[in-house]
Amino acid sequence: MKNLIIAICLFCVMLAGIIAVDVTMKKNIDDMLELCDELIEEVDNEDWNKIIPIFDEINSKWLNFRSVLFILLNHADIDNVDFALIELNSMIEAKELSHVKNYAENLKFYMDELLDTEEISLENIL
Repeated sequence: MKNLIIAICLFCVMLAGIIAVDVTMKKNIDDMLELCDELIEEVDNEDWNKIIPIFDEINSKWLNFRSVLFILLNHADIDNVDFALIELNSMIEAKELSHVKNYAENLKFYMDELLDTEEISLENIL
């Protein structure tokens, strides 16, 4: 009986941890996706004074969040987002508006893909 109670407690702790990671990941990625939408909007407005700070905020949030994800997730997915950020940064530095928009869309895709592949769902469990 004692072992059953310990097993149930461990299961509950693991389940709570998984749910907490899922909620935290969803919130952080949703925040970064909103910032990507703002960046794309500013690209349409051609406002470089707003594009650079928005990118810096996305990059900062990602770097802070990345250290936590590195322990939990597939590193290839993290590398895809890293590479998309590097490409986006290079296009912002080159001030290529059309490319900035494309690479911001790529970044959104990889972040959304990261969220979809790591989300708790029956499809991902099976």
